[in-house]
Amino acid sequence: MSKTAYWLRLVASLPVYVLSIMMWIQTPRTIADAVHLWRRGYLTSYEHGLAIGHVIGGVLVAAVAYGIWRLARYLRTGYFKKQPKPAPTPWP
Repeated sequence: MSKTAYWLRLVASLPVYVLSIMMWIQTPRTIADAVHLWRRGYLTSYEHGLAIGHVIGGVLVAAVAYGIWRLARYLRTGYFKKQPKPAPTPWP
């Protein structure tokens, strides 16, 4: 791959990486909100549901952020995983 194509792919993937990182930053905040609600003491059923919703929302945001990170890697490299090593051919 030429140097120009490499740099274009890298520049195109940087905003997607930034988006993924920004989403990852939100994940601990939502889970911390749920923990803060649970540690407060007596909760109504609405507050229990709100705390569970925070946890589920945090997990979903983390899953979406991981998918976006993989998309950025695909934009940067052209494949998701490392290329497999060629299998050794046995001699006859």
